[in-house]
Amino acid sequence: MKNLLFCSYIICFSLIITGCEDFLKEESETKITSEFLYNEPEGLKRAVTSLYNYSRRMLNTSESTNWVIIDRGTDIDVFRGGGGATFFRFDNLTPANENVQAYWEGFYFIIGRANEIIHAGENNMDQDNDIVKQTVAEAKVFRAQSYFYLIRKFDKVYFNITPTTPDNYDEERVYGPDSVQVFTQMYQDLDGAIENLEKTTAQPGRFTQGAARHIKAKVAMWKNDWDEAIRQVDSIKASGQYELLANPSDVFGAGDLNHREAIYTLQFSRDVGGGDGHRMSLIYTPVYNKVAGLDFSYENGGYGWGRAYPNKYLLNKFDQANDRRWTAYFKHEWYYRDENTLPAGKQLGDVAVCTDAQYMEQMHQSCSKFTDFGYTIESPEERLSYKDVMVYRLAETYLMGAEAYFHKNGGNDPNAIWYFSEIRKRAGLGEFTGTLTLDLILDEHAKELLFEGDRWFMLKRLGLLYERARLYGGETKAENRTGDFTQPRQNMKPFHVRWPIPQSAIDQMGSENFPQNTGY
Repeated sequence: MKNLLFCSYIICFSLIITGCEDFLKEESETKITSEFLYNEPEGLKRAVTSLYNYSRRMLNTSESTNWVIIDRGTDIDVFRGGGGATFFRFDNLTPANENVQAYWEGFYFIIGRANEIIHAGENNMDQDNDIVKQTVAEAKVFRAQSYFYLIRKFDKVYFNITPTTPDNYDEERVYGPDSVQVFTQMYQDLDGAIENLEKTTAQPGRFTQGAARHIKAKVAMWKNDWDEAIRQVDSIKASGQYELLANPSDVFGAGDLNHREAIYTLQFSRDVGGGDGHRMSLIYTPVYNKVAGLDFSYENGGYGWGRAYPNKYLLNKFDQANDRRWTAYFKHEWYYRDENTLPAGKQLGDVAVCTDAQYMEQMHQSCSKFTDFGYTIESPEERLSYKDVMVYRLAETYLMGAEAYFHKNGGNDPNAIWYFSEIRKRAGLGEFTGTLTLDLILDEHAKELLFEGDRWFMLKRLGLLYERARLYGGETKAENRTGDFTQPRQNMKPFHVRWPIPQSAIDQMGSENFPQNTGY
């Protein structure tokens, strides 16, 4: 098994490394040797660029499942079907689940490559070389970020910062689970990255000092290290590199999302090596063309699969008349455009209506953060979008600041209230002047950051994931007009707050060394 894994890593890496550096523009080379990659600064730079490419590829599956499943099965979503449905329904979340395995292996692949880059940069090259310092810093962010995704989902990880080489891959290893060293290493990696990364980059999509600080704040929040979280959030604010955009509609309202609020964004481009595109837009867009009088159009959101939606528990939290996010982050209406199937008494351009039976699949209110309204697609029927995918942005930084100051000093802390108010003011709700509570922070987090990959993690961090999913997950028949989609309320068990370790990993490491998570 170890031989097979090592060979597959080498094959995958050789394929990735010949991928796309200025986009990040990676020039295609006919021959790139390990000696060049790990002994020359330019080779090391190319090696870390491949990790950005690989990160995009994790969204390139047929349903972008590796990204979608990160945030399913919480209190604010309802899932109709598709590859990520089991993470909402909790009906097939087993050690054999292929998406669990892909998640585990994908992040460990990044860790393995980051280990090689860091080792080569720190042992084989001039430490004063600017390219080496930058590249090693980026690799450290990749390693810290990957371990952070893994530890939050599985609660324990196999910790390794030693490169796998032909000389050591068949050595006996101790596969004991770890959850302590990994946090120490994440702090060390991110501190090293903060010291050496530039505040800005000429290549959108690369890690900057701000991204490393943002990730460290998230790690500190997980540890209840409020002082460190505050230090990083305040540093990001004081850097002057970022600002909340004036209107929420501008945050996701383009194909290119490299604006002042973005801290780290996965880059996609049809023209300069942005991978194969992704299908995030399809997942969140209903199959509205099945309704008489509708066809796929840019105005209505392009092609749709109708897999995942905001639930009524979330939608009911909004001040619909005043909160700008109500129209900026959701699509509530579709418009008749097909004269050949136009219902009697309707005109082109009228707001479409549907039956109760059609609602869940075809016209459920949807999240439009990923929707491609003609930004990058060349026809409304195209299934691949090249719209950038936001990973970290300043709104999340500010909400972390509000929560960290709240936990440290209480609900009347002026800094907590300032960070909280900035989000509400941008939404059009005015300045907050009351006493801050955890429920208020949770509600604002849901309204601002819905479907951006953090809800599951935040609820788990606070010990609320099981409780909230059981109370509010999915929708009742009265809420969705079609039938009960409330599987989280019935199926979720306490052990579901962590995922099963993939059986393939247990087989490799040995269950006596690395036991399966309880409940699986």
